[in-house]
Amino acid sequence: MTDIKPHSESDAFLRRLLWLSVTLITVGAFEALALTTVMPRVAEALNGDHLYAIAMGAPLATHVISTTFGGKLVDARGPFLPTIIGCALAASGLVIAGLANHMEVVAIGRAVMGLGTGMLMVSLYAMVGSLVPTAKQPMFFAVFAAAWVVPSMFGPYFAGLIAEKYSWRVVFLAVVPILVLAILAMIPILKPLPRKHESVWKDRGAYRLVLIATGAGGGAALMQVVVARRSILAAVLFLILAAGVFYLLRQLLPAGSLTAHKDQVGAAIATRMWINAPIVATESFLPLMLVKIHGWEVSSAGIILTIGGISWAIGSFVQGKIADPELRHRLPIIGGGLATIGILVAAFSALPFAPPLLTALGWLLAGAGIGLTLPAMSVVALGKTPQHEHGQISASLQIVDGIGAALAVGVVGFFQMVPYIVGNGKLDGNPFVPGLIFMALLAALSTFTATRVPKLTASDNIGSAARAD
Repeated sequence: MTDIKPHSESDAFLRRLLWLSVTLITVGAFEALALTTVMPRVAEALNGDHLYAIAMGAPLATHVISTTFGGKLVDARGPFLPTIIGCALAASGLVIAGLANHMEVVAIGRAVMGLGTGMLMVSLYAMVGSLVPTAKQPMFFAVFAAAWVVPSMFGPYFAGLIAEKYSWRVVFLAVVPILVLAILAMIPILKPLPRKHESVWKDRGAYRLVLIATGAGGGAALMQVVVARRSILAAVLFLILAAGVFYLLRQLLPAGSLTAHKDQVGAAIATRMWINAPIVATESFLPLMLVKIHGWEVSSAGIILTIGGISWAIGSFVQGKIADPELRHRLPIIGGGLATIGILVAAFSALPFAPPLLTALGWLLAGAGIGLTLPAMSVVALGKTPQHEHGQISASLQIVDGIGAALAVGVVGFFQMVPYIVGNGKLDGNPFVPGLIFMALLAALSTFTATRVPKLTASDNIGSAARAD
């Protein structure tokens, strides 16, 4: 992409880009939090408790496919086309799920939503990396996270109330008109941007990456299907699929991402995965846990997501204000520690005798931890990557978010399956505590990989820095 002119024209463009991004992320945040809140009610209405993990994990799995292809598309054609396609797919998925009469169809709709949000987010990240000066990128990413504040304050609770008093379908369908309006509003903003006319398939590597992403996403989706079977054979198949998906994930990411090579971009990507995956997986099952173990209504369970969303935004805001390189380097270590403690507290609250309000404390800590970490890792990854590769590195960030979270959701579902296997088809044991403890161990791993993240210097991302002059 060619440079955006500095001075007033650039400032005006950055303001428009910021407002557009905030609008889209706010809508996406509302749907993510709202749908997580009402999913226990959806499963109950459609007799689909055993398919809960599929409905939660499907969009995370398909997210991987669309981010890989979306990164190539952004680098080859610019952000206009993938942004429009992403919004259209997200809206279509909401309609499919909102009109579904079977849990399987809800899962399909959620999968289509994942295709849309994956392509949309990689476009937004690439635009920030390529068009926003380095000095302003932390602010952009902080605002991205802050765009979750209003939805997290009101979305989960009101979504729960709507599901209780009217129908869960309203929660899916109400946002569709907003997405349609967003598409119309985006066209005049994005259309003037310079576009490329390169082929997405200009090298064989593009075919290979999309095929691998499809395999990884498909494998992650099959993991969710397998855990619904609740048998020893299903457990064995799950472990085989998990190993295969993890192997394919290595092929999709920059070298050293899963082994967290010291002072390389891969360490930032690994840190992002090991904190994001357990947080997303734990949050996916918190409403179900509060409903099943403690008898809460979904609207009350949604308040826990509200607390986590607000603390996430506050943590992100704080990291955006920190300029000292040494302190910024410690942020993911602090964040990983907070996330680990928070998930452990949530795991303890899943015990029947534990005060359920402990979940609020746990999620307050976990939200702050991921808020400190995720934007900081985005800045490092983009700052240490050449500008012409920002589309692909943005895709890598979204891939670890999607496939990592899909794997983690599957793992929690696996641990939920075990008590049914032990009880020969009947529940024998707590279906939540073991999986949440394992998620805490994954979050603790992020504190180790964070020590290997490279430090940003003034010479990083020179192209963006030059436009800031």
